[in-house]
Amino acid sequence: MALLDFSEIPPSKSPSSDVSAFEKFAKDFFIAIYGAVVEKTVGRGPDGGADIVIRVGNERWLVSCKNYSKGSIPRDDEKAPLGDMQQWGCQQFIGFYNPEPSSGLEAKLRQTKENNPTFKCQIFDNEDIERNLIATASSDGWMLAFRWLPKSFSRIATTLVLPFSEYSKDHVVNREGSSRINGIPTTMHYPAGNIKAAETATEELVSFANELATERVFSTIFIERIKDFCLVVPCSFVRPSFIPDNEVRSSDLFPSWDIKLIKNICSAKNRFGLRTLSIVWSFWNLRLAQAIYIYGRILIDKGEDLLSESDSTTIGDVADAVEKYEKEGEYSHRIKGLREELSLAEIALSGRTAERGYYASLLCFCPSGLHAAISKEYALSSIAGISGEEHKLRKSIKTLILRFDEDDKKYVENKGTNLLELLISVNVIDVHYIEKLALIDPSLKCLSMPHTETWRPTGLAKDSIANTLGFSLNE
Repeated sequence: MALLDFSEIPPSKSPSSDVSAFEKFAKDFFIAIYGAVVEKTVGRGPDGGADIVIRVGNERWLVSCKNYSKGSIPRDDEKAPLGDMQQWGCQQFIGFYNPEPSSGLEAKLRQTKENNPTFKCQIFDNEDIERNLIATASSDGWMLAFRWLPKSFSRIATTLVLPFSEYSKDHVVNREGSSRINGIPTTMHYPAGNIKAAETATEELVSFANELATERVFSTIFIERIKDFCLVVPCSFVRPSFIPDNEVRSSDLFPSWDIKLIKNICSAKNRFGLRTLSIVWSFWNLRLAQAIYIYGRILIDKGEDLLSESDSTTIGDVADAVEKYEKEGEYSHRIKGLREELSLAEIALSGRTAERGYYASLLCFCPSGLHAAISKEYALSSIAGISGEEHKLRKSIKTLILRFDEDDKKYVENKGTNLLELLISVNVIDVHYIEKLALIDPSLKCLSMPHTETWRPTGLAKDSIANTLGFSLNE
């Protein structure tokens, strides 16, 4: 469900109250969000679209603006994107479209790239524009939405953290003793003929469906804020190795719990940056984030490193060391206060406006289901499927199961037959199963492939965000 209704901006085609309105909006957008300098408007085509030349950093972009009230942008409405870009001395072609390019236009731009490797292209459709406006780290995007889309802004400002009403009881499909909504992975069961139970089930099902719909929209904003953080603090988050950087969802991200990163922040005596990192990580696991913060503050304040020099140090080692120090050390009275520094109350009382705004956006748009790590069984089953080794892996698992006693064999057989369920049940019986599978079939590459990789989102870190979060891009 879209948050912003771009029909509030007059369309580019006549009849329109202002055919150049979308072009003006595009200029404001790139100035506010990308710090662009607008150099010129180079023409308006018969389709109502206009081209503008902007400078972003050291690059010149040709921005093609098209705002249609009905239908996607047709293939033939971009006559010669490469030629137009070159004619005006630009290094990148930008499609700034509402609602979105047609499949034919997408194919045309893709073919242009394939035939001309130097052709650089980005598309901003209505969803991309919305995400940039609402997820921006400064107030500029919000103010731009307020100015150009006042009705939409008024609506979302008053219902910002309330669930959308995308589903109603009219979407509920009732059967004898059960209710469901198409596309929602939940069925409510109740005694057949019990009218009151059926009504309760309908209410709960509609509420759950609307929560899911809200989360789908909000999670895109959440991940944009984490992306901002990663650009300022590289190596702070990881993703599953089998998911490309540009396809990462909020449920795919995990804190890196990188001890080297923590020590680098501490060596700079950056207490503010350490606290920021710990607060952001606390959305995944508060206990571990508190351990990181306490460990770092002891290192900064007292010069004591609670960890050994072992290269295999993990976040679990940090938590254990902090717990031991709290029981034995004279600093234990201070540790309680350090934990409280990561609380919402302390953030609200001591945080600056921009800082509180960043954390508030995480809190408002945080989806459910964040996990502090990735299951090795989920990772292994996914990697095996992508690498084409699922059959070989299954064969090795069956060989390993033959070595189990009869009770353990029955346990595994009763727990499910898909690869993920199989791995989970085998892990219950033998936690060292991966090493044994590698001995059974040494050719299995999926067993040794890394499960996670550093998330390196595309984009440029912004000074305003770095300053807000306590980091300097010049360090």
